[in-house]
Amino acid sequence: MGGAGEVGKSGIMISDNKTNIIMDYGVKIQEEPVEYPIAPKEKIDFVIPSHAHLDHSGAVPVLFKRSNPKVLATDLTLELSYLLLNDSLKIAKKRKERLPFSKRELKDMMRNAEPVGYRSPRKLRGMRAELFDAGHIPGSSSILLTKEKRIFYTGDIKLKASRLLNGCSLPSKVDILITESTYGDTIQPEREKEEEKIKHHVKEALANNDIALIPTFAVGRAQELLLMLEEFADFIAMDGMAKQATEIIHYYKKYIKNAKELKKIMSKITWIRNTRQRDSIIKKGGIILTTAGMLGGGPIIYYLQKLHDNPKTKILFSGFLVEDTPGYNLLKSGIYSNEEMGGKKNNFKVQCEMHRFNFSAHADREELLDIIKKLSPEKVICVHGDKCKKFAKDITELLNINAFAPKCGEEIVL
Repeated sequence: MGGAGEVGKSGIMISDNKTNIIMDYGVKIQEEPVEYPIAPKEKIDFVIPSHAHLDHSGAVPVLFKRSNPKVLATDLTLELSYLLLNDSLKIAKKRKERLPFSKRELKDMMRNAEPVGYRSPRKLRGMRAELFDAGHIPGSSSILLTKEKRIFYTGDIKLKASRLLNGCSLPSKVDILITESTYGDTIQPEREKEEEKIKHHVKEALANNDIALIPTFAVGRAQELLLMLEEFADFIAMDGMAKQATEIIHYYKKYIKNAKELKKIMSKITWIRNTRQRDSIIKKGGIILTTAGMLGGGPIIYYLQKLHDNPKTKILFSGFLVEDTPGYNLLKSGIYSNEEMGGKKNNFKVQCEMHRFNFSAHADREELLDIIKKLSPEKVICVHGDKCKKFAKDITELLNINAFAPKCGEEIVL
């Protein structure tokens, strides 16, 4: 339905001719206009979003225009999905754009939502579903569907632990593996070394009473950065949706490793609520964690407008930048170009010192191959990646397992 040979608009339907289950139904937000998965012709009985990121959950309310499925996910995924989807509606309203769903469909989605814990199997008519911790963001899941065969969908997955999360948990041997392939051709740098690098730049900024401006994703990355920069907590200001997401994630603390530590840091940092506070932190210097991570919206725009001509300001990108997003283009060209919700256009040269670090919440090539070895499937289906075909070929050659990358809309008999 989506996410075949690309990152974005993930969607997979599993059907036994009696029950129709959709795993993930997201959007591709970096495209203009936003792209959606293929619309199902069948009546959908269950939808299981693996996690709250919009490329996996952003189109779930659309399903309620034609069906009335049960929505099964962890309680935290449901809460964060509502936060992000509701924000999408607010942004669309300000931009005078129409989304293919409304507040009504979002309410229907939440009304039909049923929280499911990890390792708590649920009967879905003729099938059985079980969620496993995916280690990607708080509350994220991999999904095991069982009937005659065991089908395991990784969703977005991370094998190695981070400061915020334990690594993923896995079932025993499966028959069919549907795996993400985001970094199927990449070995990521050591996380500890990346942490030392970002801390070095933060220390430099603080020593000179300058600004370390860190654009961040609201869910997962913002909270990990707080734990990573704990020693500087008194100098951290948090802005944008990262504030709400952090409060929600701490409330559902069973999903994170260091809840007490995070709570302690939350009590020390400054929570930005208005323009006056923004101007104050700019004047005195410090660390600013703010959305949006790819600079497409949120308070980050205000900070860039105020700080772009200051070469002493450090802009520290904490993760992946999708091609052609404002953040990607800024890092590549030194020019920030973006249109705000009110129609105001920004196009200015940024003289700040800029660095990018890799704190990916996705498994890299080595981790993905380890996961495949542990699960020992008969067949591997590669999705959610720009180089799915190459990764599938590598799996076949290296592990002697039948692997392939489907096309969008392709039907496969398992």
